[in-house]
Amino acid sequence: MEIYPQRHDIYNSYHNLTHLNIFKISLTHKSHKIKENTSAKVVMTLYSEKANNNIQDYLVINEVGKGRIAYWAAGHSNTISDEEKKIFINIVAWLTQYKK
Repeated sequence: MEIYPQRHDIYNSYHNLTHLNIFKISLTHKSHKIKENTSAKVVMTLYSEKANNNIQDYLVINEVGKGRIAYWAAGHSNTISDEEKKIFINIVAWLTQYKK
């Protein structure tokens, strides 16, 4: 999969992932497009030639009041790549506003 990262603090909330552009994930780790009129922000999208050249939302975040929400499309398989493990840690760090 090739990813299209957006500029956001989540990319360096723990691990520095600002360099990510291609990594291995299962084809089941894809989502759907969110409605454009919502306040949620897509911070990572996926592109796959194997999935009919689709672009899918992979990581969507939102801030509501003082809370933070993240939707991460990893799942539906029993494998997770090393890059996805780092993304997970970054998501948790961003959600909890972890400071190094």
